[in-house]
Amino acid sequence: MAGKTVRSKSELPSGCLALFGLPFFAGGLAMLSVSIYLLGYYFQTKTWKEVPARIQFLDLVKHRGSKGGTNYSIKAEYNFILDGKEKIGTRVLVDDSSGPYSEMDPLYRILLKHKNERTPISIFVDPTAPQHSVIFRRISTSMLIMPIIGFILCIVGGGIIVGDIYGWYCRRRRSSILNENPGRPWRAEEKWKDFSVQAETTTNLFIIWIVAIVFSTFVSVFMIALWVDSVVPIFVKLIIGLFALIALSILGWAIYLTLQYFKYGIPSLLLSQIPLVPGTEFSGVVFVKKRLAAEDGVSIKIRCIKSLTVGHGKQSKTITEDLFVKEQVVRVDLMRSGKDSSAVPFSFAIPGDLPERDSESNPRFSWKLNAQASTPGIDFETDFELPVYKVEDPSLIEKRVLS
Repeated sequence: MAGKTVRSKSELPSGCLALFGLPFFAGGLAMLSVSIYLLGYYFQTKTWKEVPARIQFLDLVKHRGSKGGTNYSIKAEYNFILDGKEKIGTRVLVDDSSGPYSEMDPLYRILLKHKNERTPISIFVDPTAPQHSVIFRRISTSMLIMPIIGFILCIVGGGIIVGDIYGWYCRRRRSSILNENPGRPWRAEEKWKDFSVQAETTTNLFIIWIVAIVFSTFVSVFMIALWVDSVVPIFVKLIIGLFALIALSILGWAIYLTLQYFKYGIPSLLLSQIPLVPGTEFSGVVFVKKRLAAEDGVSIKIRCIKSLTVGHGKQSKTITEDLFVKEQVVRVDLMRSGKDSSAVPFSFAIPGDLPERDSESNPRFSWKLNAQASTPGIDFETDFELPVYKVEDPSLIEKRVLS
C-alpha cells in the first residue's frame, strides 16, 4: 500500500518490554511483602508482655547511601528477666532498619539516658517466644513509605508487562485479520465497526486517573518524609511543594474529565463511508447523549498528525506536527428540540497528497476529529480517531446505506 515508511530500528521485539518491567514488578512485590510482614509484626506486639530491661550496649550508626544520602540506625543490646531466666535482646524498632536523623536521634537519646543512669526501660517481649523482643512499638517513616514505593513499582512494572503482552496479542490478532481481509487494513480495528466510531473518552479517562493516582502517590512519599523531618532545607520543601501542585492539577483535571463524562456520556461518530480516502469528501454526524446548548455552535476540527521518534533509549524523543488542519463551526442540530440529545452533522474534503493512517512505522501518521463547544457548566469536548487509508480499488470502499 502507498504511503508506508521504514519501520524504526529502535522498535523492540515482543517480550523485551515485559522483561524490562519484570524487575520493577518483582522489586515492588518484594517491598510490599516486607511491608506486610512489618505491619503484621507491629500488630503482634500488641499482645506481648511488657517487662523491664537494662541497656548494655548502644550506638547510633551513620549510613551513607549510594546516591549521597545519609541515614542512621540504632544498634543496642539489652538484658531482661522472663520467667526467672535472663534473656538478651537486640531489636530496637519494629522496622529495625535505618531512618532519618530527626527520627532516630530522639530515640537514641532516650536509650542513652537509661544506659548512662543505669535505669531500666520497658520493652515488649513475646511470652511464647522470648527471643522476639522490641524496645519501641511504633510505625516508622520507612514503614509508611515502603508500601507506597512498592505499590508504584508494581503498577509501573505490571503495566509494562501487561501492556507488552496485550500488544503482542493485538499484533497477532491484527495480522490474522489482515490476512483474511487483504487490502482492507481498517477491518483490523474494532473502533471502526459498522461505520460508527466510539470517542476516546473512556481510554483518556482511564489513563488520566492512572497518572493522577501514581503521581500523587509518588509525591505523597516525599510529603510524608518532609512531615517527619523538621531540618529539611527550604528549597527542598519548595521543590516538593511544586510537585504537589502539579499532582493536584492532574487530579483536578481527572475530576473535570470525570464530570464531563457523567454529563455527556460517551459520544459517537457515524461516518458516511469506511475508509475515508485522501482526495475524496466524506460526511459524518457526532451523536451526544446530552443536548448541547451551544450558543456559538459546535467546533468540528480534522487534523493529520505526524509523529517522528528520534534518538535511542533515554535520549529518544517524539516530535509531532500537524500536516493538515481544517475547522468548521456547525450550528445545526439534527435532533428535534424536544430530545435531550444532539446530532451534529459535518462534511470535509481530504486533500489527495496527504499520508494515510500508519501507526506502526516511524514516522507515524494519525487522523483525528475533535468536537468541542462552550456550554453552561462543564464544556463539551471529545476526540475520535479516523480511518483514513489510500485505496487502490474503489470497490473496497464501504458506503453506508441510508434506511
